[in-house]
Amino acid sequence: MKFKSINETEKFTYDDCQLFKLIDGEGMVTAELEALIVRPDNSQNSNYTNSYAGTVTATFADGRITGAVREGCRRFDANDVLIEEIPDKQLDDEQVELLKKEIDGAYLYEVRTSDLGDGRREAVLCLECPGEDIAGTDSVIFRIEIECGDIIFAWDKYMNRVQM
Repeated sequence: MKFKSINETEKFTYDDCQLFKLIDGEGMVTAELEALIVRPDNSQNSNYTNSYAGTVTATFADGRITGAVREGCRRFDANDVLIEEIPDKQLDDEQVELLKKEIDGAYLYEVRTSDLGDGRREAVLCLECPGEDIAGTDSVIFRIEIECGDIIFAWDKYMNRVQM
């Protein structure tokens, strides 16, 4: 890969980003991303504009998926009165395996990271998946939690500038 950005998750914009593969392999987790926007302050962007990267491989080195959550929701009536509250649901191991198989094409709208110390970090992939939610909406929100070392985004080419 020609471009490699290490631990710069906040220097990307995920507005249009889609996740097409999530592989929980031996000692690492990898994700194949499309339409990831590289911000001007990213160390690998010499264009000084928001630019789309080609196909990006995100590698969570020495990583493993530690859990996944299906986000709940709140429904309100027209007067802003709470009608229903559905709590977050922690997925069990079997449901996480099923999610990994069904996740292709989900929108990755955020990657949150936090430092765990000793060079370890936690990354949380926030995904919006098409399909009917428990509250009757047309999408389902999931958070996938990954404990890892470095987070490496790699790609071969830039596609074009982001048009605003």
